[in-house]
Amino acid sequence: VDGTGCVRFAVGGFARFDVAVESESPTRAAAVVVNSLRFTYAGSFIVAHGPAASSGPRAFSCVEACAVLFGGAAAQYRGSTEAPEITGSCFYDVWAGTDGPGGVIDADRLASCVSYNSRAGCRSTFVSDHGVARENFCYRQSDESAA
Repeated sequence: VDGTGCVRFAVGGFARFDVAVESESPTRAAAVVVNSLRFTYAGSFIVAHGPAASSGPRAFSCVEACAVLFGGAAAQYRGSTEAPEITGSCFYDVWAGTDGPGGVIDADRLASCVSYNSRAGCRSTFVSDHGVARENFCYRQSDESAA
């Protein structure tokens, strides 16, 4: 992360891109307990702040995007459309799909395609295509046990 709050990186041989991410804030930092597991707020991202669809980017599930942006493995995360709760769902964009952009999908559902623009109906929670300005929230499993 540089001084402007942007992260610059390349993912699995795909194009480099910059993205603005929101780090922990006091209003979203509280621990959330789900099935006796404790999760803490890691950050959030806007769907449309992902790589440009025209670059043929990887399609990301919500928890995959969380891991890429905030570190760790996808299995350590839960996604949400709201803060400070964990809804288990995230907003996405879709390539040439009939359901249209800005829908909601299970946060841990694997991306429907490897490359976002490889075929109609491919979904990604982190791609710049139709300007989906919806925010997804990432919660990372903490090492602390929930009491």
